Amino acid sequence: MLEPYRTGYRPSEDFKKRLSEEYDRDLTPKEPTTPTTVINGTAVASLVLGIASLITPMFILLWILLSTTGPILIADYSPAALIVSGVLLSAPAVFIGHLSMERINRGLKKQSGAGLTIGGLSTGYVGLILCILLGCYFAFLLPAQMRDFERGVKEAGDKIERDADESLNRLTGDIERHAKNIQPPSFNLPKPSQKPLKVPSVLVNPSQPALQPVQQPVRQDLSQAIRENETRVVEALKEIVAAEESTLAADGRYAGSLQSLAPLKGKITGNAFSGYRFSLMGSSNKFRVNAAPEIPGETGQRYFYVDETGVIRSNPSSKASSLDGPLGN
Repeated sequence: MLEPYRTGYRPSEDFKKRLSEEYDRDLTPKEPTTPTTVINGTAVASLVLGIASLITPMFILLWILLSTTGPILIADYSPAALIVSGVLLSAPAVFIGHLSMERINRGLKKQSGAGLTIGGLSTGYVGLILCILLGCYFAFLLPAQMRDFERGVKEAGDKIERDADESLNRLTGDIERHAKNIQPPSFNLPKPSQKPLKVPSVLVNPSQPALQPVQQPVRQDLSQAIRENETRVVEALKEIVAAEESTLAADGRYAGSLQSLAPLKGKITGNAFSGYRFSLMGSSNKFRVNAAPEIPGETGQRYFYVDETGVIRSNPSSKASSLDGPLGN
């Protein structure tokens, strides 16, 4: 409080100081204070999750586009897990982005980060759409591509096997023809006597018919033996199919060799049975068996084939495959 004016009064130093402080406080204009701005944390989290959600679908897309066998190879690495991981990142990015935008628009506190929120929403939606599209691709389109790929590989393998068998048969035929044309060496043997042999009359009986050649009975016996061998081989193929079905039910996959089929132990020795040689190839969901005669034309004539469908197929001259007609057709 100011002291009263008196004539000849000299203000004290303390009075001058208080007066100066009062004047400065009352008359000096105060500068307006600007409120502090805070960056919204949910906006940052939305942007980080949105960018992370793009990594998985972009990785899968680049693999598919840059590699011709990409869809086939990536099918072995559980694409469902990769797509689910992308969804688990993109969906929270979208949710947190909308939550952040709502808080910024309400303006309860001075917050910034609208640009970060828009970036998080954009990347989250793009990642979510890509994951949905990739899920549809792996669920509907990839299985058809896998079937076409396996069919092409199987047809190519069967064609290579048939070409190799045909080349081997031609080479064998050429060797046999050349062997027939080779003349044995000639020796200077003494000429036989020109005198006719006298056959005792007691051995000659005109009433008896002349001796018939024995080639025809031998040929008939050989054909009968071939038919019997082929019948036994067809029965063995049926037993193999039944044994494979039992193995699939017990172990969850087909057997890969004849020796691992318990019902056939002791029957097919060394992959050979009844003049035929067997070969079996098996995997988790399919198998195929080929039976070829050990000596074509002697131990058997036809070639046989059977797979997981249980249909036995035959070929009259070369190795049978799935492209040959069913047995009996």
